[in-house]
Amino acid sequence: MKGSAGPFEVEDKPGTEEIMLKRTFGKEEISVACIVETRYPDAPEESMSEDEKDENDEESQEDENEETPSQGESEQVLHLNVTIKKEGQVPTLEMECVFTRGDTEVAIESIAFVTDGSAEETKDDDSGPQPYQGPPFE
Repeated sequence: MKGSAGPFEVEDKPGTEEIMLKRTFGKEEISVACIVETRYPDAPEESMSEDEKDENDEESQEDENEETPSQGESEQVLHLNVTIKKEGQVPTLEMECVFTRGDTEVAIESIAFVTDGSAEETKDDDSGPQPYQGPPFE
């Protein structure tokens, strides 16, 4: 690993590609799970169903004018799962983010408030992940 993680403590999970960054800020516990994925945009889509392939073909026709890496090139994608937990019985904020090498911004794919408890406990009530209800942002 190069450079400093600043105020974050780094946990490298042996046997996995995941790296965890953790820190405390005031009364908040912040953790960021990081995984780098190498994508090959022009690789054959063997694992996709026929419906998914058809849908991808339609999307690629719509996106013809957008720049994509040339055939055979790979792109590095950083997946970030950010959790912010406060003391007490308040929901945890979870954000799923993606950064593609060469981009200038991190894209937030989803944001939700999650209460403590397993998925089994939250099936029959409203204490599961709650979508962000705040104002739109970019």
